[in-house]
Amino acid sequence: MRAAVGLTLLPAFLLAQGFPWELSPRLPVRAPLVFVGAGVQAAYTPSLATLEVIEGEWSCATYRRGTGLGLSMGIHAEWWYAPTGALRLLLAAEYARLRLSTLAEPLPLSDGRMLQTEYQLRYGLWTTRVEALWKQRLWRWLWVGASLWGALQWRSAEEQWEVVLAPADYFFRTLPPARERRLTSARSVALRPYGFGIRLRLGYDLMLARHHPLYAAPALVVGTALTSLSTTAAWTRWELGIEIPLLRGLPRH
Repeated sequence: MRAAVGLTLLPAFLLAQGFPWELSPRLPVRAPLVFVGAGVQAAYTPSLATLEVIEGEWSCATYRRGTGLGLSMGIHAEWWYAPTGALRLLLAAEYARLRLSTLAEPLPLSDGRMLQTEYQLRYGLWTTRVEALWKQRLWRWLWVGASLWGALQWRSAEEQWEVVLAPADYFFRTLPPARERRLTSARSVALRPYGFGIRLRLGYDLMLARHHPLYAAPALVVGTALTSLSTTAAWTRWELGIEIPLLRGLPRH
């Protein structure tokens, strides 16, 4: 009877993540429940905003749409509370390059043509992000996940520019003449120093070593911030990205 119970429970330990970690059925091992590792993520980050372009005391236009790219690296800790379910914590450093743009009002030139320019807000943002993820297997090694994150902005670099779109032979009267000029008197964006958001993942667990508890967990990631990046106006980011963590199991004693 005891042998039968042991044989019944053994697969649950061996296949806790769906992977055959044991060397052979004659040399059984207990599958790890805790994994640690590191990962990278790259994401496309569109945004919507209602940020005014204020140069001096004049409101020139409003930034409403933007694009961006984000890169992050982090450390992961994962606990399998069930054979098909896990909880993961992530601590990551992230850099995002954001750009919002809007058309300026056309201005008539002395030769009868119209000058069309575009205002651009260019932002570099460095953040530290903490994230808690729930993960559930759907079928074999395919899984879905949902997470909450919080972030602290610890460094930023802001520039606002006006860029000539037409006519092609028009240049600003700068030294030297150029088709774009930096708005040195533009009012800076009041950046919120923290943020919160949610993410959803669709991933696949890929075993990397037959006899060692090492696997990759690549995933598609979609998410949005729940707080505005600005304290004075709406500025919301979304993200669509790819994440690739590598995780190694810790021995069970």
